[in-house]
Amino acid sequence: MQVHPNGIRHIREGGHINEWRTPGKRTIIMVGSNRLQVVIALSGGELIYFDVDMTGQLVEVEKHELSGDVACLDIAPVPEGRQRSRFLAVGSYDNTICILSLDPDDCMQILSVQSVSSIPESLLFLEAQASVSGEDGADHPANLFLYAGLRTGILFRTVVDMVTGQF
Repeated sequence: MQVHPNGIRHIREGGHINEWRTPGKRTIIMVGSNRLQVVIALSGGELIYFDVDMTGQLVEVEKHELSGDVACLDIAPVPEGRQRSRFLAVGSYDNTICILSLDPDDCMQILSVQSVSSIPESLLFLEAQASVSGEDGADHPANLFLYAGLRTGILFRTVVDMVTGQF
């Protein structure tokens, strides 16, 4: 998959190429992806979510309009036993970070919002693996963390609930 300012080029097995072009004179300013999911942010604050279906086709799933341009975004890792990630984090120029759902039941719905002290420049989801019978002999569940780098140079980490998407 190749993402460029004017569209997405999806190169499938066998060399077949599918092209998706941005609408009008809008450009892609940010992208987040994994093996089967792609979210792009267009100039003007529109998010478009794509999925690779069972046949290998890139399919536009949902759109979401934000109040302003996207500063950064990231798709959470795919949890064990699942095919797709459930969460998208989006940083905005209004000093907020929001978690959106990528679940088919409530796709692109805002699950939680957090204000930060300056503009978020980068976002990264990391999943800390569960430990089974750790040093203390107890089982510890996995945690989903969101790291945010702010324009002021501050890096902070927050826990994201793996079920609800709440901070």
